[in-house]
Amino acid sequence: MSREKEDSEKKNNNKLVFLNHVDTFHGRHISKYLTNSVIGATLEENEEEEEEAQEAEEEAAFKRSKGPVYDIVGTYREAEAEKPKWIKDAIKSYTKNQLLELALECDYIIYDICEDPSQIDEATWLLSAIHAELENIERKKVFILISPLMTWAKSKALDPEDPEVFFTEEDFRKRKPHPNFKDHCSAEKLIIKLGKSDKKKLSTWCVATGLTYGLEENIFHSMFKAAWHNGAEIQCFGEGTNVLPTIHVEDLAQVLQNVIERKPKQRYLVAVDDSKPTLYEIARAVSKQLSTGKVRKLNKEDALLTRDIAQADFDMLLLDLRIEGVQVKEGMRIKWRAETGIVENMPALVKEFKAERKLNPLRLCILGAPAVGKTTVAQQLAKHFRIHHLKIKDVIDDGIDALVSSTQPGPSLCRRRACPCSSRPTRTRPRRTRTRRPWRRRRRTAIC
Repeated sequence: MSREKEDSEKKNNNKLVFLNHVDTFHGRHISKYLTNSVIGATLEENEEEEEEAQEAEEEAAFKRSKGPVYDIVGTYREAEAEKPKWIKDAIKSYTKNQLLELALECDYIIYDICEDPSQIDEATWLLSAIHAELENIERKKVFILISPLMTWAKSKALDPEDPEVFFTEEDFRKRKPHPNFKDHCSAEKLIIKLGKSDKKKLSTWCVATGLTYGLEENIFHSMFKAAWHNGAEIQCFGEGTNVLPTIHVEDLAQVLQNVIERKPKQRYLVAVDDSKPTLYEIARAVSKQLSTGKVRKLNKEDALLTRDIAQADFDMLLLDLRIEGVQVKEGMRIKWRAETGIVENMPALVKEFKAERKLNPLRLCILGAPAVGKTTVAQQLAKHFRIHHLKIKDVIDDGIDALVSSTQPGPSLCRRRACPCSSRPTRTRPRRTRTRRPWRRRRRTAIC
């Protein structure tokens, strides 16, 4: 009976969190992280040494089994989506009144407008409806908006003479959005505005997030997919010199937990890691880890014709923004999954990608008598499964060619004019024709 009583008290102390679209990339991993997190974990200020890291993990697991956690309710994006195991409840088709009723039952409301622009109107309407019901609300509500950093895409440099000066959260009033993300910027302004009216009953925050990566991948999935399918070259849109602000999706979930529990004074937050990678560096890192290491730069006009990427993702991949999240670094307690960024953690990210997508490399060896069709069958299997076709003869020939090329003399030792290894420039002035007699022709020996 005592154990049942403890379980009931634990459930009563759980906090209810509303999260829209629990079946999307952000929704799945944010909800999964919050359900496995103990309430108040970010408020503990214990600094552990490296030798005590294992003990701290065991203690955290013990607290997770005993302490209260977050219960997640929300909505689905796809009508045919299956309910994740860690979700308490979610609705597929609903009216505005049903949505408002469900949100009012929750302590915290998290709305993500990064992956589906149609959620902008729904998020602004819901917050306006909650704001209109403040007089009838007993428990305080916390509303958190997750918005893309594309609302900063057209911001002017702080220092025209030094364009590499970083933006921070304090410069959010100077931001200028991308033309396709003006509605996102308007939603950010409304969220901040409505949170100032009655802070005792309603608090609002806006978390502007960088491009998220990790696990099964989202916006960078096309790169990982092409590399896994043995693409000879990974495509890079444009020159690839643009700087992309990024963050691991589980690190973004930790930022949200810190906002819920620590309640920072800064109402507008920037969630990014410490890296400042370019698009070309990301593509090259993916190619090196999964493919040949080669990257092909594709014109922006031709890139728009590709079917693997949507227009919104294309705009995000061309973002060029240098920004830092000072509040996230200095004012939050985060156990970073990938603090140094996507390029530095590429080996671990590839392992995550394979595990989440359940990708296992396929290796086949075909044996048989001569001339029975081994090569033909191997070519067809390699084409069907999109795997490398290795021929022993080609491997031997490539090895011999490499040895021959390494042992050839340098250009300075070659004396033949017509030899391709000669470094001397060819004559462009026409030669004078001479009539030589056959009995006076001299034999020349060429040394090459």
